Amino acid sequence: MKRRADVRRAMNTYGCRYEVRGPLTIVQVEVEVFGRPLNSGDMAGLLARDSFAKAWNEFTNSYEAGDEFYFFQSDKRSWEKLAGSRGYVRMRKNTVVSHIVTRMN
Repeated sequence: MKRRADVRRAMNTYGCRYEVRGPLTIVQVEVEVFGRPLNSGDMAGLLARDSFAKAWNEFTNSYEAGDEFYFFQSDKRSWEKLAGSRGYVRMRKNTVVSHIVTRMN
């Protein structure tokens, strides 16, 4: 619980209030985003035709041992103001090192 509060605090510096869920493994995130874990063949096919896959590849490529993945979603008020977003953030210690948005309005 404390770790999620640390992640939420880091995310809230972006000017919105966020809810977070995690930590998640990379496999859990792939299942949530793509419906199943990806293998290298899947990634090669996706990279050839999908700009989101390119962003995903960049999001996961610089992973280091100890990095943690969290789901984030901005609060209800941000969605009502057409400024909502959700996605995943990669934390290294108490720093956001990478994020990917999977939905926004």
